[in-house]
Amino acid sequence: MAASTANLLLVEGATDLIAIAELAEGNGIPWPRNNEPIDIKTLDTNTPKKSVIEGFRKRTGLRSMGIVLDADDGVQQTWIRVRSWFSHIENLPEYVPEAGYLSDFSQPGLRLGVWIMPDNRSVGTLETLLKRMVRVEADAILNHAIAATNDSKHFGATFKKVHEEKAHIFTWLAWQDEPGRNLKTIDFDSLFAPESACAQPFSCWLQNLFDIQ
Repeated sequence: MAASTANLLLVEGATDLIAIAELAEGNGIPWPRNNEPIDIKTLDTNTPKKSVIEGFRKRTGLRSMGIVLDADDGVQQTWIRVRSWFSHIENLPEYVPEAGYLSDFSQPGLRLGVWIMPDNRSVGTLETLLKRMVRVEADAILNHAIAATNDSKHFGATFKKVHEEKAHIFTWLAWQDEPGRNLKTIDFDSLFAPESACAQPFSCWLQNLFDIQ
């Protein structure tokens, strides 16, 4: 069976797709393989996000649609873009709620949710949330990976400031057993604590948006 066609979550990249599914399952949201309760798709495309979202919004049978974005250039700047995408159908508030945005579209039965990573308040990305979820016993090596990654700039590392959080988490992952594994191939729960307090607001937003108990 395929993932639910009634519940759609749009994310910015492949890392988000994998991590959010793991986070959801780690918080008790049933996630049977090939019969997932939420269909997660990426917005990683050259097509303007507004056009991509409009296309998905017309999907037959769609009941709830969530959008997860990184606050790369600031939460409010990101939220202003979101408001512009939906201004013709939805009166979004001036500021994104701390618990994430949830609303009904003017179209009956179709619900919209928006979450700006990591917490609707801080500048950052999904990787910022992942760093907060790292298990306590791995804190020392994570801190060393962050320091080493930052120091690499002095030796010619070329990653952009906006990708710094990604560089931190993937440097840390490269030091696990075995090196070179990614989020799809690691034992997620052995490295991250999806049940931690920092992950609960996002998990609650998911459950409320898609009405999953």
